[in-house]
Amino acid sequence: MIDDPIEFYNEFGYVIIDDMFTEEACEEIKSHAEKVHKSDYAVYLNIHRDVPFFFDLASSSLLVDVVKSLQKTEVVITNDQYLYKKSGTPYAKQAWTPHQDATYTNAPYGTYMQLHIMLDDQSKENGGLYFYPGSHKEPLLPYIYSKSWREEFDENGVSHPGWKVEVPDKYEKVDVNVKAGTVFIQHGNLIHGSYANLSDRSRSQYSIAYLDKGTKINKGEASIKVPISVK
Repeated sequence: MIDDPIEFYNEFGYVIIDDMFTEEACEEIKSHAEKVHKSDYAVYLNIHRDVPFFFDLASSSLLVDVVKSLQKTEVVITNDQYLYKKSGTPYAKQAWTPHQDATYTNAPYGTYMQLHIMLDDQSKENGGLYFYPGSHKEPLLPYIYSKSWREEFDENGVSHPGWKVEVPDKYEKVDVNVKAGTVFIQHGNLIHGSYANLSDRSRSQYSIAYLDKGTKINKGEASIKVPISVK
């Protein structure tokens, strides 16, 4: 149990909240995403603009109050994405390289963050996240550009999206091994990535990006960022 989540977040760049969503709530979220999936189960970018259920979820006080407590200011939604990582589909094998999300927006330090709702149990085996605690204290690092949506696959059927950064040696990789219903919140500068899902288990995740209200950012490329006020 973390004594002070805000202090922990500031020190390590992330917070994990167990059991924030029930099994029933996770199944409901997945059912709404299943209704609009693409034939290849690619990531659904900005699903909150097409499906009102997801805007209501992203702007709910349940999530926004937590974000505001960490950011210590009013926030807006800029973008979101639903990752199916459905076992046996092409994009299950999407393995994100180490990257910093704030690179895509060039957001001022500390103004941009992500909240991930884990809708299935996740581990390395079914394509879970990994991250480097404390790496959020780094500025935006030089990166190698690569296509990060509907990217190509290598000879093993694995894709490697993400604007890859070189991880400084002082940081240690940590895998995110959590149960469905867990919420993982990360600083926009935190270096992180994910594994390919080579298992027979799906690994769904709904990810929302929040920005301090009034902050100027780049809109990006595939996942266009448009600040939207929360309810």
